[in-house]
Parts: sequence; C-alpha cells; structure tokens
Amino acid sequence: MRKILIILALCLSVLGGCRRSSEEDTYMIKYEAYCRSLAEATRFVPMSRYYSVSGAMSEMPDGTYRYYVFVDEPKVAMTDVVVLAVENGMEYSTSGKMMPSSGIFGDAINMIPNQVNKDNGYVKGIMLNGECGQDHVNLRVLVEWKDRSRKTVNREFIELSLNYEEDPYVPDEKTEEQTDEQTESGDD
Repeated sequence: MRKILIILALCLSVLGGCRRSSEEDTYMIKYEAYCRSLAEATRFVPMSRYYSVSGAMSEMPDGTYRYYVFVDEPKVAMTDVVVLAVENGMEYSTSGKMMPSSGIFGDAINMIPNQVNKDNGYVKGIMLNGECGQDHVNLRVLVEWKDRSRKTVNREFIELSLNYEEDPYVPDEKTEEQTDEQTESGDD
C-alpha cells in the first residue's frame, strides 16, 4: 500500500509539472481576448495621428516570405503598449499558429516622444514579424495604449496591405555591364 501511495505521489508531481502556470494562463487569456477584439472590429484606419505605422516584406531563402510591422515615432506618451498583427483575417480558433504580438506576454512597453530607456521599458518603437507562404499579405493590426496617467485606454485598428517587391535599386549584372560600356565609350 505504501508503494502505491509513493507511485501515486510521483505521478501527480510529474503531471503537475506539465500544467502551464497561472501566469501563462493569464497571458493566453489576454492574447485570446485581443485576437477576438481584432476579429470583431469593423472599423479600420490606414494610419494613426498618434504614432507612425508601416510594414515591409522580404523573401526568405526557403521561398517563404517574412512580413514586418513597425509602430514607432510616438507623438504622445504611450504606456503599456500592446500591438497584435493578424494576417489575412485568420481567427485565433482556426489559425493554428500564434500571431506576432508585443506587450501581451511579459513586461510592459512604453513609447514616449524623444525618450528611450530600454532598462525601464521605454522604447523608440516596436517591430513585429511573421512568416507566410505568399508574396502579399493583408494585416489587421491592433494597437492599444494608456495615456501618461495610465487612466485612459486608447485602441486603434489598422489595416495594412503588404506586397513583396524586389529591391529596385539593386542593379543586375547586365545593367552594370551596360553602365561600364557606356562609361568606356563616352556615351551618356
């Protein structure tokens, strides 16, 4: 009987280690709530008057694409900033992957004009990135922040449409050869 109790206690302690902590549960509940909020939003804007938002795409060596969302250049004090980007209208319950986010899991992030102090959570800007299989992506971005006093919560929903484009400023070999030939022959 004593051996059974010891084995049972060991099994319970091992299984107890598999469960997520309550802190992780809290973060996931917040993440899911933000995803729902973004899925239910009906009014999106292309830009904000409180900060700059932009995006870009790059091609990865394996043929997939990486997209980037930049939220920076705050024009007002923004504390406890949360940013979440959802690609192509995916819903949390059916996406099968975590969407890029900042400020939900972990420490608070703050953006104040002309102030940067990473040790105290004051950053110049926030960059999110994610991967997709197409050379274009439509992103719905949620940006939430509190004012300096942390009493008023502001929330904006932004829509970005990104397309991968090869860098037009990188000359190919033929262009370089033509330029060299024109220089040698004196043609301009």
